[in-house]
Amino acid sequence: MHNVSKPRFEHRLNTKRSLLAAARMRAAGVPAVPHVYVWRASDADAVGAWAAGVGLDAVAVNGQTFRAPGEWDQALPRYLHLRGRMPAGIRWWFVGVSNRDRIRTLRGLFPGCRILTVYPYELAVHGRRLMPDGRRVRWPARPADLLAENVRVMGKWM
Repeated sequence: MHNVSKPRFEHRLNTKRSLLAAARMRAAGVPAVPHVYVWRASDADAVGAWAAGVGLDAVAVNGQTFRAPGEWDQALPRYLHLRGRMPAGIRWWFVGVSNRDRIRTLRGLFPGCRILTVYPYELAVHGRRLMPDGRRVRWPARPADLLAENVRVMGKWM
């Protein structure tokens, strides 16, 4: 559960910053969802303990940095370990996930989770249409029309 290519200090600092910001906002009455990265089992244990201590009801998890299938295969067990440490009833937000199969996997493992992605927009502004099978095809249409179609296609994956 360890990704040696990522700087550990930077990871720990970013996680701490996100948790502190969320705690301060929540203390001020502002709804806040911390964004966490989990590289080790100890990360999931620490985030889970913190979440239970503050009564956290939602968490956002980064999913945009896993480009290769091997990276995704390493991330999934981390997500499941984190799920096992979080309070019951927590709402899950996965940020940056855009692959059809990954979305379906997450929706199966985390029922009711939300997927946040700009992928339909990115494709549309570059003249690409998202096909139901996940392929990207150059398409002669206005970006606004492509965006609407891409959102419709991606919505069916949910």
